[in-house]
Amino acid sequence: MHSLRQEATVDFLFTSLVTGAAFGLVAYALDKGRQEGPASNIILGLIGGFLGGWLLSAADVIKLAGVEGDVIRAGAGAALLLFAAKMFR
Repeated sequence: MHSLRQEATVDFLFTSLVTGAAFGLVAYALDKGRQEGPASNIILGLIGGFLGGWLLSAADVIKLAGVEGDVIRAGAGAALLLFAAKMFR
């Protein structure tokens, strides 16, 4: 039997990864000048979404609870990592 904590963790993980992948795909679509495929942006978005969601949750920076808060935290993390990667390419 799953506990409420396990369900929240699965929801967080799923939401963070889907949000990160979506941000990566959008970043690829907006950045037409590069010759690389979408995989690098999607992978960076996945990593940024997970790390941003986890770090911002741990720091309690964004006070929204539930899926809405997870999406905002993951989106912020993905956007920051994709921006940083673009600056160093």
